Amino acid sequence: MNKPQRLDPRFFYLRGMEYEIPTADVIRFEGLGNYTRIYIRGQRRPLLYGYTIGTLCARFPFMARVTVSVAVNPAHVERTGQRNIIRVGAIPVRLSKHYTAKLPGNALAL
Repeated sequence: MNKPQRLDPRFFYLRGMEYEIPTADVIRFEGLGNYTRIYIRGQRRPLLYGYTIGTLCARFPFMARVTVSVAVNPAHVERTGQRNIIRVGAIPVRLSKHYTAKLPGNALAL
């Protein structure tokens, strides 16, 4: 079986991990200072990685930054009844005006 290449955009690869994760399974990033929690579908606990959320968002452009400390995978976004709140994997996230104004086009399909 062929192993996916590390530069393949269909997979999420971080140095130190022994396997690639499909980008469709990445739900959100949460920034914690110089660390970032990475939430992945099917895992009980998030991965804690030693890069800032800004660095990870630059490296993985499929993620949409919605606040200073949260980036989401637009494929996992659900609407709520409120204009400035979305749901990402059953977790409500308040949208920041600063970051949502910078989103290209209608990135979150809101």
